[in-house]
Amino acid sequence: VITANSLGGIGMGVFMPLLPLWFKLAYGAGPFEIGIIFSAVYIFTALGSYLSSRFAHRFNALNIASYTRVLGSLLLLAMAFSPALIIAGIIYIARAVIAGFGSPSRTTVNVRGVDVEDYGTATSVQGIASRVAQLSSGASGYLMDYALPMPLVVGGIFQFASGISYKLLFKGKDKD
Repeated sequence: VITANSLGGIGMGVFMPLLPLWFKLAYGAGPFEIGIIFSAVYIFTALGSYLSSRFAHRFNALNIASYTRVLGSLLLLAMAFSPALIIAGIIYIARAVIAGFGSPSRTTVNVRGVDVEDYGTATSVQGIASRVAQLSSGASGYLMDYALPMPLVVGGIFQFASGISYKLLFKGKDKD
């Protein structure tokens, strides 16, 4: 759980901090356009989460966690090379629905097999994985200086690895 979530956290830390600046530099987007995109992203993330609460019980949680990360990373890579702001915005909004749908399956803390006395330690250690994004955020600016799409490409690669690691690390395990 920690490995898969850490890879995802690194990916988020690399692409997310300077994403509004990326929209500005890549497409000349102003604050209004960027605000519209991010407002839609928040709304559609909530929609994805709502849909997850309605339909996720019909699917294997492991598959949802893995596939939503993989698909989200592929959309992030497509967004990096999008020719127009409207296309990049639509891709990012579609990614938000997918991320919202997969979020409940990916962000739960796993305490199965942990002694009751160790729940605090287990949840704290697993929480490190979600905070690793803060450690990788500095790379965003360096990558953007190298090439404008690089934060999205590198972030997408880490998120892709996160989705694959879910399947590899939990393959054959209990699928509840």
